[in-house]
Amino acid sequence: MHFVVFYVEPSAGAVQEIVARWPAFRVDTEYRDLLAILFRSVELFHPGAKTVLLTDERTPLEALSADTEVVRCRVDRDRVVHSRLLAQIAYLRHRAGKSAVVFLDPDIIVNADLTPLLVEEFDVALTYRDLPEMPINDGVIVVNARAGRAGLRFLKRVRSIYDRYCADDPYWFGSQRAFIAALGKQFANRSSDVIEVRRCRVRLLPCEQWNFSPEHNDQENAAELRNKYILHFKGERKSLMPLYWEKHISHTQPRPADGNPA
Repeated sequence: MHFVVFYVEPSAGAVQEIVARWPAFRVDTEYRDLLAILFRSVELFHPGAKTVLLTDERTPLEALSADTEVVRCRVDRDRVVHSRLLAQIAYLRHRAGKSAVVFLDPDIIVNADLTPLLVEEFDVALTYRDLPEMPINDGVIVVNARAGRAGLRFLKRVRSIYDRYCADDPYWFGSQRAFIAALGKQFANRSSDVIEVRRCRVRLLPCEQWNFSPEHNDQENAAELRNKYILHFKGERKSLMPLYWEKHISHTQPRPADGNPA
């Protein structure tokens, strides 16, 4: 099982544009510390799993453990999200082999053993939320070990849609628009949370359990979120990630999340 994260430092121009659009974005976030927490959480619940960081040729990564493989590749620092998609495709094509791959954003804590999900019959798993315009959050993507080339085909389809219709938005929303477009009308009209998209079985996982973002307040951080498989400290929540890790996880023994996969 491979846990693969993409991170680069955006260009100065990209940072300026991102801050203008999303004031909650913090340019002073120490992402290397967040990455260290993320990979420690993977090791806690998945001992021996492979951890990988996809990055460019210049981003410094001193805080990472030597156990994490660093794959440096060509990146357009003005179009970070598009570069992430290209790097994920390249990883599936050249490095994944026959292993399951979990693509994650850097501001995530793995909060439980995810292996029970992989016995299900699907090729790619995506997380969804009750947000009509942007229902898919691509901070969590799971490609099953049995997916063969199906997962690669699906991400290439997303990339093609992105290039044709979403290139005007080189940041997060363009990517999420491409993912929901790749699913098509089947997403809204589905009768179950497994749909087939051009011979790729897509498992839809609720963000409430599989890509959960706590509220940005001290009270939420005080509660241990044991029934959440993946915690996503996106946006202004990033400052809570080290606090939650230290309070609830760093000194505990591995344990599954409460309940069954949704």
